[in-house]
Amino acid sequence: MNWFDDEVTDAATQAILYGTSTVIQIIIQVATMMIISRSLGPANYGVYTLALLPSTILTIFSDPGITSSMLRYVSIARARKELKGVARAYRVSILFLTLINTLILVVIALFPEELGVQLAQRSGLRELILATAPYPLATAIYGAVLTYYASMEKAGVRSMLQVLAPLLRLMLVSIVLLLGLSVKGVIVAHVTTYIVMAIISLLISFKELKGLSSNGSIFKVSEFLTLAFSIYLAGIAGAIVGRLISFLIAYTTSNLGETGNYMVGNYNASSAFLGAIASVLGSLATPLTPLLAKRLENGGLKEISNLVLNVLLTLTIPVTVYVVLFADSIIYSVYGRNYSTAPLFFAYMSISLLAWPLQTVYGSICWVYNDKKPLAGYGLALMTTGTVFSIVLSGIMGLQGIALAQGLYPLLSSMVLAYYGYIKHGVKPSISKASILLAFSLITGAFSKYIVEWIQIYIIQALLGFILYLVLFTLCSGFFNIIGEVELGLLDLLARRIPLIGPILRLLLKLYRGLASAARV
Repeated sequence: MNWFDDEVTDAATQAILYGTSTVIQIIIQVATMMIISRSLGPANYGVYTLALLPSTILTIFSDPGITSSMLRYVSIARARKELKGVARAYRVSILFLTLINTLILVVIALFPEELGVQLAQRSGLRELILATAPYPLATAIYGAVLTYYASMEKAGVRSMLQVLAPLLRLMLVSIVLLLGLSVKGVIVAHVTTYIVMAIISLLISFKELKGLSSNGSIFKVSEFLTLAFSIYLAGIAGAIVGRLISFLIAYTTSNLGETGNYMVGNYNASSAFLGAIASVLGSLATPLTPLLAKRLENGGLKEISNLVLNVLLTLTIPVTVYVVLFADSIIYSVYGRNYSTAPLFFAYMSISLLAWPLQTVYGSICWVYNDKKPLAGYGLALMTTGTVFSIVLSGIMGLQGIALAQGLYPLLSSMVLAYYGYIKHGVKPSISKASILLAFSLITGAFSKYIVEWIQIYIIQALLGFILYLVLFTLCSGFFNIIGEVELGLLDLLARRIPLIGPILRLLLKLYRGLASAARV
């Protein structure tokens, strides 16, 4: 097959646009986190995250697989050029999300104190929790609109909306902190951001669909909701474990007073920054489901899935090793030295990044094929491993054990999806190649860390360490020629479309090919 036809090239271009906009988003979010964490201090930052906890926990019910099902149905309908099906799927999604999250808003508004005591293990947070009541509704709508534009492959509009939200939040947070409003002001700014973005996003998307009737569409609501519920069962398992972890964090620190709030602040700061890294990686795979939907119609789904899986592993393994080994310099660069326990939490949690390529590729395959069985198995594995690991390790190691559980259980449970994807669809990664990549990453990463350890300015240590690590990794992997030519071709295609760092990536690819060629001689 022609690996780099128009469809693959378009998807690669979208991936770069999503990746670029996500990097911009993350930079703004990190700047916002630095302002918030340093202005509030670890203890008040802990209060801030605890106040957001009840509404965050209730978001487990805010999207019962609706947006994921919409991603599949809109992608398939668009691939078949059935615009009525696109309109129907999107409007039904918004309707159900609005109804569900309005109920959640009412619950938070009626029982803020009770939710604080039960879910955050803290009393006296009533006013702060009440301020978060609209948050699940606003984020659900905003997220649905972003998913709609991803499935329609309108990367420009999606990227604009994606970057606008953190910019607005940074502006509002800066204003409330300048006014001296502290924790409550930061929460109000956070929630207001997503209310405004939800309204803007809806107005833009509905304007596009104006006049497009969904009558006569072959779209069936019952099938849509069945897939949504199947996806939700898998998603809810991870969400429940995530909320269990949040509860265990609150419970473990509930009797420690200010020290407990300090530890919560360290833990949640680490978790928030890991989420930022994961979102950058995740953005690169945003066009995958629409691309697979086209391949399902035109053929070549297995081949493109294998290619994407190996490319994502090639990117993710070195990044994960760097993040784990340089956890201290990364965290201290962002949050400051006061967050003394955060680097260890961050290093443990970051192991979970290795699960991302498996979840992304195999999950997308299941959605496109409307295959519910592996999703159910994956959900069961998430629930089992997450619950057992978090409870057992928290009892043994406290917060460190919870962080380690958060790093391990996604990786173990994703093996269920990988096994099913290999058995039924023949999609598999190169285990030997991934193992060699991991070994080279660990060796070159550890050496790079040792070389730059003496540097006392953490951000310089992190940047120089990354550059040294990247060069050494390229030299080693190129000498042993462990990356295939097809994967190199896709990476080169991506590099040609990446602004600023694209030429650097192309230089590294040229260095890799030169070493690989010399080694063969």
